[in-house]
Amino acid sequence: MRKGKLPGRHMFVLDTHVLMHDPSAMFRFHEHDIFIPMVVLEELDAAKKGSSEVARNARQASRLLDSLIGEA
Repeated sequence: MRKGKLPGRHMFVLDTHVLMHDPSAMFRFHEHDIFIPMVVLEELDAAKKGSSEVARNARQASRLLDSLIGEA
């Protein structure tokens, strides 16, 4: 077992498409850790302009991430 890793726990990297398809996907990994690369945040920021469903989901994902960061 690697140092700092709990048994049965995994690290998942979420990409832009996951969050644009389902903004609440980050909450579906209860017992695991997630990592969201900076490039994903930049791509979400670029995609949130407009009135399409993708833009709406990008805005929602950004708001959820902002609220999580504010709680930390």
